[in-house]
Amino acid sequence: MQDVRRCPVRGPEEMFLRPSKATINVSKNSMKILLLDPKKNHSDTVHGFGCLLGDATIITGEQVDNYSSDSSVIDIIIGAGELANGSRVADQLLEWRTHPYTYLVPCWILADQTPFSGICLWPNLTIDRFSPQLVDHEFCGWLNEIAEWQQTRMDLEDYNTLRQHSSLELLTSLALRKASGRLSVFDEEGSEGYLLVRSGCYAEGLVKHISGTEAFFEFLTWRNGSYCWEASASEPAQEEDLPLDLMIQDGLRLIREANVLYHFMPDLNQLVSRTESQSALHDGAAPFFAARKNLYHLIDGSVSAAQLLEASPLSRPRTMSVLAQWFSLDDIALTAAASSDVAPLVVDVAPAVPVLAPEVSSDLVEALAVEATLSSPVDLDVLPGQDIARRHRLLIVDDSALMCRALHEIFSGDPRFEIVGVAHDGVEALAVIEKLKPDVVTLDIQMPRMDGLTTLKHIMIRGPLPVVILSAFTKETSQLTYESFKYGAVDVCTKPVKGELRDMEAQRQDLRDRVAEAAVVHMDAAQYIRRAKRTAAASSPEAGPLLSSIEEGTPPSRLVVIGCGAGGFPALLKLMFAASWDDPSIVSVVCLAMPQRVIDALLPNLAKDSGRRMESVVPGIVLDSGGCYLVSSDSCYHLVQEGSGVKMEQATTREDPLRPLDCLLGSASRSLGDGITAGILSGVGDDGLEGLQTVKQHGGCVLVLTPPACLKPEFPRRVLQTVSAEEVQTVTDMARLLWSPKRT
Repeated sequence: MQDVRRCPVRGPEEMFLRPSKATINVSKNSMKILLLDPKKNHSDTVHGFGCLLGDATIITGEQVDNYSSDSSVIDIIIGAGELANGSRVADQLLEWRTHPYTYLVPCWILADQTPFSGICLWPNLTIDRFSPQLVDHEFCGWLNEIAEWQQTRMDLEDYNTLRQHSSLELLTSLALRKASGRLSVFDEEGSEGYLLVRSGCYAEGLVKHISGTEAFFEFLTWRNGSYCWEASASEPAQEEDLPLDLMIQDGLRLIREANVLYHFMPDLNQLVSRTESQSALHDGAAPFFAARKNLYHLIDGSVSAAQLLEASPLSRPRTMSVLAQWFSLDDIALTAAASSDVAPLVVDVAPAVPVLAPEVSSDLVEALAVEATLSSPVDLDVLPGQDIARRHRLLIVDDSALMCRALHEIFSGDPRFEIVGVAHDGVEALAVIEKLKPDVVTLDIQMPRMDGLTTLKHIMIRGPLPVVILSAFTKETSQLTYESFKYGAVDVCTKPVKGELRDMEAQRQDLRDRVAEAAVVHMDAAQYIRRAKRTAAASSPEAGPLLSSIEEGTPPSRLVVIGCGAGGFPALLKLMFAASWDDPSIVSVVCLAMPQRVIDALLPNLAKDSGRRMESVVPGIVLDSGGCYLVSSDSCYHLVQEGSGVKMEQATTREDPLRPLDCLLGSASRSLGDGITAGILSGVGDDGLEGLQTVKQHGGCVLVLTPPACLKPEFPRRVLQTVSAEEVQTVTDMARLLWSPKRT
């Protein structure tokens, strides 16, 4: 089929043809049905529809190649015949659907949708129909649906599913409206993302683990899921922003290129191997070279193309296009005797990211293990009175040789640890983990080849184990710290720095203790944390902001106090994302085992993801209904009732400042009586036991997350043993119970 061109008459959504040769004369007002049926199995049926409709003109695929220069609109397309991968009909359908001027033409495809999706990456319209039969009354009903769809397809609702408004239609609508705002998207597997647009231009985005323009192309291929559109005041596009209509054209072109992969492998569950050719990485100037390199190194003969698509750092269509290119260059091939029954990769603990380490030689792994023994002041094999089998096997990962040496010195003299190796980037780390099976890993964030966050995602997919992130925490790195917790890190610690000898030793001891605690956590509780989908009600304009139903300054009806001890921040993230916030009259206070400066830095991300107004506690702050207030366990605060409201005052008496949870719970119970619900997520020690007893004595409710679901179960276990508390099995249940109407 020759290239299709559009007469610029009715706007970008109207598809006009202007090919070169005149062979057919048609009425300007008649319906044009394009029939792609090379074997003419359905020709009589479709021509019968033309007679039934009266003014319809049937145009075949052969006639399109010689279509008249004064052509009119093609209204619908019917695809029939053999629709196997690489078939002429499938290719023709893709040519029409991925052309920038014809991608909104509705298609009736005479095939079941599931098999067709297995041999074609298809940019879907909600009006498309998949059915192996062509029945007159169904076809006429579909034409009526098209008429309605043409009137409403560019409508932009605040919330809808992709079955009702496809990603292609949604992005086209945003482009035509020159919209500004945030599009939050959620698929049915729990993945999520967002796209920011300014005046009809794409500004930035993140879909699953994919960012930048690739996030846009990834979303373009989504078939199922939902979205939430939050419009903002119109603002001019920035110089680096990209027009949405051009992005759509690029995405459609990329999808067309991606489908070439099916010519090389009809079943994406087949295994893929590298060949002796090494030309795939010869062009270092190729777009996305670093990501291509990572993708190439994942191919080792034991991973399928489907797994590569889920693991790739690039979008699905880009990855398919790259794989097709490598097949054509003989850089990769199907694994000999590969089976199409390869078990799909099951990822329960992190978003789709690379799941296999790039190739690292066994000699290097052994060298990295040997390096761990260099410059050691202690012979790790003969520690006096120490049972090697009971020590924590530690892997140190940092690109700085100086920092590796410093960390080695810190941990090598502690009888709780056995340093099994060091690694200088994520690629090396994954190889060492595979061979040496450490119990716990200290991981730097910023490293070459594979950064810390990507490495963390690898670990959480392949075989979760405790990871402690070491980072020079600043306001600028707070986003990385937050993402580390989301992706499953047990703890985030500050790298040791030079200072006074006493302070340096305190830093070292704190680091040793926290890594030792991390080594014994329940990894079932450490997993990737996804923001819960917002319901239509919560996302609708009528719902508005979460606090819009009450005025600021309204006294709370009930207080929720959450004790988030050591190891509790990941659970707190899950809790906030799972909360429905149905009752805006409830005020929440969270006491966290974190420095206040860290809380202040993480708070904007937490507020953004949870959709909740959040503030840090400062002396004298009045607690407004619907608000959520975060305070560090480094400070001791009283909750004081003042008139009909409540406020927080820093303790000025001789209360033990190391028991902030007791102080908060006790004062809250004495002020509010039975209007308190307390929740415990994780922690160590005994601060809070006395305060929880006071809550119960005043008629309040105490909820405790079951210890197996806690990273640090010591304190929750003690609460269940000493306080008449209710044990809650999941964080989701905890969220429902904490913010539900008052329980009797």
